[in-house]
Amino acid sequence: ASLTIDGSILGGISNRAGRVESGGNMGPVLIKGDVEGGIGSLFTDSGTVRSGGTMGTVTVNGAVRGNMAARSGSISSVGNMGAVTIGVGIIGHDGELSGSVWSDDSIASVTVNGPLTGATGDFTGRIAANFGTLGPVTIKGDVRGGTGDRSGHVYSLEGTGNIVVNGSVRGSSGLYSGSFITMINMGTVTVNGNVIGGTGDNSGSIQATQKMGAVTIGQALLGGIGERSGAIDAGSDMGNVIVRRIRGSVGDYSGRIEAGKMSNVTVKGSIQGGSGNGSGSIESSSSIGAMLIQGSVIGHVGPQSGYIYSGAAVTSVTINGSLVGGSEAYSGRLDLGGNVTTLAILGDVRGGDENSSGNISVYGTATTVTINGSLIGGRSNYSGYLWGQTLTNVTINGSIRGGSATGATSLIESGTVRAQSRLGTLTLGGSLIAGRDDTTGEFHRNGAIFSLGEIGSVTVKGSLIGNDTHAAIIAARGALSPTATTDNAIGSITVNRRVEYSQILAGWSTVNQNLTGRNADAQIGTVTIDGDWYASSLVAGAVAGADGRFGTNDDVKASGAGVKDVATVSSRINSLTIKGRALGTTQLGDNFGVVAENFGTINI
Repeated sequence: ASLTIDGSILGGISNRAGRVESGGNMGPVLIKGDVEGGIGSLFTDSGTVRSGGTMGTVTVNGAVRGNMAARSGSISSVGNMGAVTIGVGIIGHDGELSGSVWSDDSIASVTVNGPLTGATGDFTGRIAANFGTLGPVTIKGDVRGGTGDRSGHVYSLEGTGNIVVNGSVRGSSGLYSGSFITMINMGTVTVNGNVIGGTGDNSGSIQATQKMGAVTIGQALLGGIGERSGAIDAGSDMGNVIVRRIRGSVGDYSGRIEAGKMSNVTVKGSIQGGSGNGSGSIESSSSIGAMLIQGSVIGHVGPQSGYIYSGAAVTSVTINGSLVGGSEAYSGRLDLGGNVTTLAILGDVRGGDENSSGNISVYGTATTVTINGSLIGGRSNYSGYLWGQTLTNVTINGSIRGGSATGATSLIESGTVRAQSRLGTLTLGGSLIAGRDDTTGEFHRNGAIFSLGEIGSVTVKGSLIGNDTHAAIIAARGALSPTATTDNAIGSITVNRRVEYSQILAGWSTVNQNLTGRNADAQIGTVTIDGDWYASSLVAGAVAGADGRFGTNDDVKASGAGVKDVATVSSRINSLTIKGRALGTTQLGDNFGVVAENFGTINI
């Protein structure tokens, strides 16, 4: 039968006071006032509506308010529940499950014309389909967690429909407070305000164990102190994501979006890491569509803070600001596990204080890479760093600046572009500038362009600028597909201004981080320098002798275990043009050279 109450259901000062209950099915329920639990922590189940079977549609024109006792101010059914409409709000209190609406099976839909508010009791201010599905959910106010675990909480076991929150989702100190959780699929999610984590783990979070539809956050995704607070997580696919900005906090993985396969992602502001591990981050274990960050990606003091990761291909990545490393490892990093068609950074890529900060790594082919600013090395290994398995076309409109080190600090490949197999073309609008080696530690390729395979062409519109402690370096090992007579390690190099304290090395690779000759057959196409050539060397297939300097009579072709040396191929520099002067230094013992087995034309 149906139930209509022209006023309110109010609990009293005894157990089950103000309770409407059916042992079997219950038809539609209309309460024109409130459903409110009674005063007193001992008087459980007061001010409640309960069906031992199914329940029809539920309409409460006022509020559902819990009180101090367990299950006070609640609406529940053992079987399926129809569409639920609450006129004012659902508000929990001290009692467990107070101020809640739940079914032990499914709920058709829920509309709350005010807030969903948790309190000190566990499971307070809660909507739940405990063992079934939950249809579309609309909350026209805020969703606020409390100090109780799973307070201000929406849950389903077998899937949730589309979710709309007109206000914000706010976690608190309770575990999963201010959260939406389903153990299977979730529909689209729209939160017009913020999603804010609290001090409780998983507070201020939206989670689906399997798929999640499109996600739109009108304002910010903000992490909190709790682990995975202020987070959105799908165990499988996630639809398009739009959020104004993302900021991590103290909690590990706070301020984070994570999924399996992820569709397009748009962040209208910046992604900022926090002090927690993985805070302020986007992670997909599979592929990502087009990604647009309209601000910057900024690492902080947490490892992997300000971090973007994909386990497979990404269609495109555009960051309208800068990629900035922080003070911990992997902060301010793009870590792409497959191919990317277009990668554009409209600002700088800046290394930070720890390894791989301010770092772009592409474990596949990057077809087009553009950095409108500069690539700037930091004080740690692989910071201010662009790495790819294959880098087809790279444009850096600013400069490449290597990092510097003092004391006993080691520094490796800071301010460096490195291709694992092939660097197609690289155009540098500014200069390649080496860092200073004032350390007793290791110091390698800080301010370098380097390929473990081949380089097609490099154009530097500024200069190659090393210093008396460390050279600016362009190096490649050799052709990926050499013939019986050719092994073109470097196709062409053009420098529009000067070259000083630099080394251009064909046939060279790394052994235990040291750059050394590994291909005696390496060849260079054309090298054109529009300005002066000062205190620099150009080498193909050769190594310096015992004196460690090029341009002396002990220079020899590379040899030894693991060195490529085919009898029908000889190292060669086809063409060298220096339009300015070729100069050494006045320092006694300095030597520099142009070294290969064969030469084409040399014009100075």
